Amino acid sequence: MDEHELAVKIIEIVPYLSRSLSAVVRDELQEPITMSQLRVLAYLRRHPGASLGDLAQWRDVSLPTMSKMVRTLVERGWVHRSTAPHNRRLLVLTLTPAGEALYLDILARLERRVAQMVHQLSPERRTLVADVLECLAEVFADVGEVRQKLPLIRPVGDRD
Repeated sequence: MDEHELAVKIIEIVPYLSRSLSAVVRDELQEPITMSQLRVLAYLRRHPGASLGDLAQWRDVSLPTMSKMVRTLVERGWVHRSTAPHNRRLLVLTLTPAGEALYLDILARLERRVAQMVHQLSPERRTLVADVLECLAEVFADVGEVRQKLPLIRPVGDRD
């Protein structure tokens, strides 16, 4: 397979895999939170102290749109908004303990669900998939953020 054939495979599969994973997340969302709001929580977990402008640029939305979303997250107690110590005109955003707990709970449910889905693969194929994902992450790393470091969350009965 040459690089063009591989490019076609990646373009054919990765966006649909991403949409499928988003559908699984939506199925797991029992709280009154949208996928966009969940993505904001994930971003703030990776980038505590981000500004409204940082979030708006990352999501490619207007400041008023992001401001409305953040206001909702603040009202629900999931995000804390404060002024930056070095610039009182700049608002910085962080997850609250409730926002962190919500995010980790959804993440744990997603991990269990995806683990059930890939359980059918042999250990060798699971390793192969992990290796391929790592290769793709390396190749696409210069384009932008390709991963978030996540804790491995296993059900209590599955721990070693």
